Amino acid sequence: DMPNQHANKIVFLNRLGALSQIMTDLLAVNAPDGVPLGTTASAALVVIGHDDAEPLMIAELAQICSVSHSVMVRTVDQLERGGYILRGRSKDHRAVVPELTEEGRQMRRKILDQRMARLDVLWGTVDDADRATLARLVDQLLSGLTKDRLSSERTCRMCDTTSCGADCPTELAARSVESVKT
Repeated sequence: DMPNQHANKIVFLNRLGALSQIMTDLLAVNAPDGVPLGTTASAALVVIGHDDAEPLMIAELAQICSVSHSVMVRTVDQLERGGYILRGRSKDHRAVVPELTEEGRQMRRKILDQRMARLDVLWGTVDDADRATLARLVDQLLSGLTKDRLSSERTCRMCDTTSCGADCPTELAARSVESVKT
């Protein structure tokens, strides 16, 4: 019956919004302990260190982190001053590509570990029987909301890309979209 369906949808969306707010608060309200970087710098550091990534130019990094080119230039400056990155050069030597230093790799690991520790609170709120169902639904949402390569990279900008491996739902969705286009 239509009115009930609409009411159920409203309740579901409202609760999903509340859950997303809890998750946002868990991840963003306070900077991770011992991480002297803001959200954009932390995301840039994580993205630069993605194992599967080709070296990224500043413009590409800005797109993935959803900031302007000028904001990313200032962010790269900050990361370089902090000793977290070095400015490398692209293969054609025309563009700057940030590369992690050892200190940058350590800070990146700290950011990822603290992100996982903050999210771990969610694990205990769902019983074993429901975790597989929730995991399937989360994968379905991530896959369905991935429209292209850039949306995949934006969604996973703070991910430890070694966690999902070949089964990353956004990566699989991006590949699927790319294969349709070719």
